[in-house]
Formats: sequence, structure tokens, C-alpha cells
Amino acid sequence: MEALWEQETGPSPAERGDQQGAGGVGGRLTRRDGSAPEVARRLPGWCGQLLSSSVAGRSDGLTRDRAAAAPWSVTWCFRNAPWRPPGAPLVRQCDGGKGPVTFPSTALSSRLRVTMPLLSAYLPRMSARLRSWWECRFAGEGSGCVSAQDAAPQAAVPASGAAPRDEVSPDVLWDLDAQGHLVLGAERLAAWLGLPVQRLQQAAWLDVLETVQLEADPVAPGVRAMRAAMERGKPFRDLLLQLRGADGARWWLVSAKPLQGVAGEWLGWRGMVSDVTQDRQQRPALGYLAHVDSLTGLGNRVLLHERLSQVLAHRGDPPRRSGLIVLDLDNFKSINDALGHSVGDAALRLVAKRLQSVLRKADLVARLGGDEFAVLLDDVRSDEEVYQLTRRLMQVVNAPGEVQGRLVHPSASMGVALIPDHGDTVDEVLGHADLALSAAKERGRGRCEYFAPWMGERSRRQVLLERELRQALARGELSLAWQPWVAIEAWEVVSAEALVRWQHPTLGWVPPSEFIPVAEKCGLIGDIGAWVLQRACQEAQTVLGDLRISVNVSPVQMMHAGLVDDVRRALAQSGLVPERLEVEITEGVMLDATPTAMSNLHQIKALGVQIALDDFGTGYSSLAYLRRFPFDTLKIDRAFVRELLGYPDARAIVRTIVELARLLGMQTVAEGVEEAAQLDVLQEAGCTAVQGNLLAEPVSSEALRRMIDGWDVGTRPMPVDAMAARGSASAQMPLGWPSAR
Repeated sequence: MEALWEQETGPSPAERGDQQGAGGVGGRLTRRDGSAPEVARRLPGWCGQLLSSSVAGRSDGLTRDRAAAAPWSVTWCFRNAPWRPPGAPLVRQCDGGKGPVTFPSTALSSRLRVTMPLLSAYLPRMSARLRSWWECRFAGEGSGCVSAQDAAPQAAVPASGAAPRDEVSPDVLWDLDAQGHLVLGAERLAAWLGLPVQRLQQAAWLDVLETVQLEADPVAPGVRAMRAAMERGKPFRDLLLQLRGADGARWWLVSAKPLQGVAGEWLGWRGMVSDVTQDRQQRPALGYLAHVDSLTGLGNRVLLHERLSQVLAHRGDPPRRSGLIVLDLDNFKSINDALGHSVGDAALRLVAKRLQSVLRKADLVARLGGDEFAVLLDDVRSDEEVYQLTRRLMQVVNAPGEVQGRLVHPSASMGVALIPDHGDTVDEVLGHADLALSAAKERGRGRCEYFAPWMGERSRRQVLLERELRQALARGELSLAWQPWVAIEAWEVVSAEALVRWQHPTLGWVPPSEFIPVAEKCGLIGDIGAWVLQRACQEAQTVLGDLRISVNVSPVQMMHAGLVDDVRRALAQSGLVPERLEVEITEGVMLDATPTAMSNLHQIKALGVQIALDDFGTGYSSLAYLRRFPFDTLKIDRAFVRELLGYPDARAIVRTIVELARLLGMQTVAEGVEEAAQLDVLQEAGCTAVQGNLLAEPVSSEALRRMIDGWDVGTRPMPVDAMAARGSASAQMPLGWPSAR
């Protein structure tokens, strides 16, 4: 139920000569129905002494015990508000009352207007918090002083009659008189410090604080800084004190501002104490959690950054040598997937213990996240010592181990950056160690690489390629080149492989072996692959007649859920029949064998598109691949073709691959044929078709069309010795061999 203030009728305070001054007049609190809930004597406490005792005393003599607790609202308009006309009352009703009422605005600043819906049960806490926030959180704003007119009512209220305070609040409002004695807040502060209230009221406040001050923490400025600020008469804010309290050490944040009269006379100080003991006590635990990896108990990335910063900042002259090792588990994903995450976590803890067992106490082992760790070797005698430690780490980490009854075989790759040779900042050292780690993985994993300048150049080159590659499609810089397959027995062009090319206006020709890995890493391979499919099908349909074509699909692209839609779209928009398209994949697709990749393969096969396994004979070359998926073509890698003439084992491997494909109903295509003698060996082994620069270099679709139109089946290239035996004057191609240009 709402309650209203009604101004008392009768002469003004000036006419009566009241001692209240212009700051307050009488008033009566009534409900809307005209009854008078007797809550006037509560108003001084609720409003943080915003109302003087004389105002409460004029409320018809009603007592606290008989007061009715009802929701009410009050609006304060303060004394110096520029919008208040001269002589206007300080406070006006905002809820339809009969007339204005005026009372002192002792606790709040002059330019604030607040309207608060208040509940009687929560008003003390809200009032105290409002006063504390305004008075001390903004200490030092404006003049930094409180006028005598505002301060006088406060000084007139004894400490024992102070406004009710929230006993659980960590903030206490305090006032000092001109002699430096507490007149407000003594009870609560005495309880915190475990001292008698009389001592705080009779002794100077600063003297009391000096007797209970602890100097254990140099971070705390101490009472001396507080005394210096008060001697200067300047407001201060959030001054940290460490004191001896009733239940141990306490931490306080103290803010205060001076009180001055209208004539400039000194009245004392008003301030606030915030107890931050709990926060300070929790700080060590929070600091530990912020610097330690919860899974392994090792340091984390934050701790590594801090220690590395210290090492770089205190190198000395001559500089102290150190080293940073970044290592990554090569097969952790397979352990996680095959044995479960609990075993994976146990494997990480095992690696952490092994790393700690090898290193010195001065060294730091940290887990950077996932399966990546770092080792900071501080103050090593020589680079040879770093080399020996990395070898030992490699041996220890890569040893088999048992976790949760399971045998695991961890394998780690390492990258090393030496300090100060490989960087002067934390980012440089970490970045160079990461580059060395990447080089180790690219060179076969399970090895260690030291940073070299060329790694940084390659990294910058990759960043440049990524940036330019994002615009290559839009600028029309990509194109297709075609290299034919020729059937050995019939000696005719039976298919052609589409090869993507990138001609940059300033970088020049960028080989696919350089920009395709960049596209895979930065997520552009899907867009580029879709463009290649679309363009290849279109050129095959419009230029190449009824020739079959093949298009390479990278492992990353094969794992993309939209690949099948890209194939369907390319066939539909070009009008190419599915039987004329063959998709080439590498064994990397079969090695990962994700459900998405296998689903894509089967769906593409169901469309009628043929599937070829590229680069067969390299990598794992597991025969299980051939059982898991019915390929149409096996492509023999150029590494075997290149060694056909010099190594009998290479010829044996090629014959085995050809015979295996024949038994499984697949055709074979040999890549990278450069010599006619290689062609003879492949024909003898039973290979179906060949591809390479001996036949034609990659050319445009129009050039390939002209080549096919002028093809002569009788112009098969012959080995040099065979041509010499026939009396040829040179080892050149017969005149009937079609030009690839």
C-alpha cells in the first residue's frame, strides 16, 4: 500500500525561527485512504539519515513499534539542483499527493535525482549501499568536499544513533570529526578489528590503524600513505591496508573525502571501508588454477609465457643460452578414437610424467592444450646439451607404455627454437618452435627439427599465398590444363586428366604442389574443387567430344559433406554423362576412412562415375583398400616408373600391381612416363595405359582437341637404340608424332 507525505500547514521554518534551517520542514505520512501509518521514525534509518530527526519528530508523535510497514516511494530533488526555482521546496511528491514536502539532502550530492520503489524489509541495505557508492566510490569528483550545510546534520547524530547498517555487507561508512575521532561506523569496525568500541571513539582513527597494521605484504601501501593523503586534505580512493583483525589478517580498501563548512572551516572526513579479505585469501588458489593444467598438473600456456618472458628479460651479457621445445603427439587421435577419452587422458598424464622425469628442476614442462606440450630449457651450457636432451626426450616419450590395462605406443614430433638465436620476444620464440614442429611433421613425423630461417620464409610465403588464393577464383586466375592417357596396345587417346593451374599477375606460375596444401589448410579446397569439377565437365562436353576425363579430389575435399552435390551439379549443368567422368583419390582418403568420406565414395559410384586410386604403390598401399572399395583404375606412381630401368625390384613391383589389378577387374595407368624404354617395360608388364611428358605435356582443352584430331596411331615413340638400329639419324620422335602445342 502506498504512503504519501503531506506538508504541514502553518508558517514556514523561517517564519517560526526553527533551528532546522532552510533544510527541512515538517510533514505527515499518510496512506491514500487518509490513514496514517506510523513509519516516520523509520525514515531516518531507511534513507541513510536523509531526513533529520526533527522531521521524524513532527509525525504526530507516532512510535516505531506502531509503525505500519507498507511499500512506498519517495523522490529526492537536491538542494543545489540548477532546475529548482528559487524558494521551491527541495522534495516534491511524485505520486499524486496533496502538496510538496521539504527535508534535508544530507547524504547525497546536489545534482542527483533518484526515484526508488522501496520495500520496508530491504530499504536499510539499499539506502546504505546508495550512500556508500555515492559518497566514496566517487571520492575526489568535483571539489572533493562536503558543505557544512550537508555535514551538520551528520555531525549532530551521535555514533550510537547511526543509521542501520547491513551487518553482512563488506562495506562500512565512517565519519571523522575535526579531531580525527570516529563518530560513525565505530561499532562495525571495532568488531572487525576485535577492539573495544570506546577505543575507536576516543583515540585518533589513524593511530588505531597504525597499531593494528601488518607489514607482511609490500603491496599494501599502509596507513602511512593514508595519513599523508589526509594531511594534504585531498580525497583518496581504494587505498589498500593490511590489518590485524579479530579473526586474523584482514584486507581493507579505504576511500575518503574531506568535510568542510560553508566558510571553509574544517569539519572532518567521510569515508568508506570495504573488506576484501576473502578476495585476497582466494587469490593464491586462483593464481594456481590460472597457471596449472588441471589434467596433468603441469604448467599451462600462461605459465610458459611468463617464464619465457623472464628468460628473455634476464639473459645477461653475454646472453644466457636457453631452448624451447614444442612437441606434439602424432597418433593421439587414434588412441582417443580407438580406446576412449579416459585412456587418452591417461596417456597424456603418462607423457607428462615422462617429460618431467628427464628434465632438471630448473626446466619447465607445460601442456599447451590437446596433445601439445612445451619444454623450456633454462640456462643450458651449449647447443649440444639441448641436442642431447631432445634425443633423450624422444626416446622416453616414444617408448610403449601401459595405461588402464591397455598398451599404447606414443609417438612425438618435436620442434626446437634456441634462445637468443631464434627470437628476442615470446611470440618469436614460440612461433619459430612451432615452425620447426611443422617441418618435423611434414618430414615424416616421429622426429625432431631445429628452426632454420628458411622455415620462416616458407611460412611468410604460405601466408601470402593464402591471402592471394582467396581472390584467385574471383579474379579468374585459375585455369585447367589437360594431360592425355594413351592406351598402350591400341595407341590411342582414351582419357585426359584435368590439372588445375594458377597464374598470378605478380607471383607468376604457382605450382599445384604449393597452393593445394595451402587451400586445404585454409578451407578453400572445397570452393576450388567445386570449380574444377564444374569447369572440367563443361570443357569436356563442349570441346573434348566423347573423351573420358578424370578429376583429382583431395582427401580434405572428399571428407566434405557437399562433395556429392558438387558432382551432381557439375554433371547436370554441363550435360556430361556420368560414365565419362572419373574421380581420382589418393590413399589418404582410405587411410582416414571417415564415415563421410566412405559415404561420398559410394554415392559418387552410384551415380555411375568411375573411381581411380591415385599414386598406388606409395605410402601404406594396403591391399585392404582394394577390398573395401571396388575401384575402376589403379594409377602406378611415377616413383616406380622413374626407377623401372635401373632397379629390378621396381619392375617386379610394377608387374605385381598390374597383375593384381587385372585379377580384380581394374585397369592400370602408369604416371610420369618420360622415356620410350619405360613405355616398353610397361607394355611388357601388361599395363593398360600411360601418361606423361613422353606423350604430351599438359595443354589447354583446345590444344588437346587439335592433338586428338591429328593423332596417328602409327607414330608410337621408340627407344633410342631401336631407332638407331633402324638407321635413324637422330633420336627424335617420328615426324608423324602430333605436337602438344
